[in-house]
Amino acid sequence: MKGILIVLYVFSKTNNYERFEINLDEHYVKDSCEDILKNRSRQWHYKLKQLFESARSEEEARKIEVPELTPENWNRLCDMWIDPKHKKRCDINKVNRTKLKSNHFMGSKAFVAACAELGENEPEKVEPNRIEFYKHTHYKSKKGWSSLEAEIHYVRMVIQRVCSINVLLKLCLLL
Repeated sequence: MKGILIVLYVFSKTNNYERFEINLDEHYVKDSCEDILKNRSRQWHYKLKQLFESARSEEEARKIEVPELTPENWNRLCDMWIDPKHKKRCDINKVNRTKLKSNHFMGSKAFVAACAELGENEPEKVEPNRIEFYKHTHYKSKKGWSSLEAEIHYVRMVIQRVCSINVLLKLCLLL
């Protein structure tokens, strides 16, 4: 085997360490690792921003010591968060997020991970189709639909699927 190989020892459910190899030459492995790292980085960045916003002033914020960051890097982040261009872009993004017609209930969990998790919970270990997954991410038995738009999208998908199945059945009967 050539290329980059990462060997991890993972603590398993049986309280033993098990060898786990990751070959980063495989594109899907590399993409998955990048997604995980991006997600962790984004979450950490969010926590740093909260820490910055908890300060009463810019000077007080710059005095905050973050053990994982050098003072220079912390000051660069402070400069970015103070920059009017950055604040304007954040405000635009905030407005754009309010324009979403239907939100999901997944939080920051990656859809790929959620879909795989659903598949593991099924008796046949098969991941749900897109329509079932959409319902799972936008509907909760206690809360109902995340929005009226989400319910309408789901109904449209179900109708479209039924219609396409009917068309296929008619074509099969003609043959």
